[in-house]
Amino acid sequence: RMVRAGGSELVTYTLYPELETVGPPNTPTNFAFFDNERTTLLTPVLEFTAIDIAGDDIGYRVQIDDDVDFSSVITDEESADDFSGIFENITPGNTSDKTPFFSGNRIRFNSPDPLSATTTYWYRVSAIDPFGSATTSDWSAPTSFTTDTVIDVTEWFQTTGDQFSTNSLSMSV
Repeated sequence: RMVRAGGSELVTYTLYPELETVGPPNTPTNFAFFDNERTTLLTPVLEFTAIDIAGDDIGYRVQIDDDVDFSSVITDEESADDFSGIFENITPGNTSDKTPFFSGNRIRFNSPDPLSATTTYWYRVSAIDPFGSATTSDWSAPTSFTTDTVIDVTEWFQTTGDQFSTNSLSMSV
């Protein structure tokens, strides 16, 4: 039962109390590479972000594999273990911020592992709340990219059945 400050019973109200609990950060959003991108880069430069509901700082884990099920991970890096700058905050005004990063900031991952040309890879990212809830988000949706040192310009490209199954086109007129 709720009562007003004066003691009368509160019958109706329009502002509802909100209870904030600790929990994992939201699932990261991948920005670059875009899904099904064909690129000349053999050392991937990926960009992503996540938000923690309590505003806590966030660490990240990145995996790259040549299989959509990530059964044979080629690259597996966590920002907490990064002492060489492969994870960097690229949000204007926060570029000096180091891991764990401010919630909601855009992060760049510079892969230390060169990949093979003319190969399709998948990457995914999880967000880690190392101090607040000490929990990890779900993995981002697997995002594919294909390496190709012959092209001049990055382009949309599909070559595997798993890539074709991600087809989705939304247009508004």
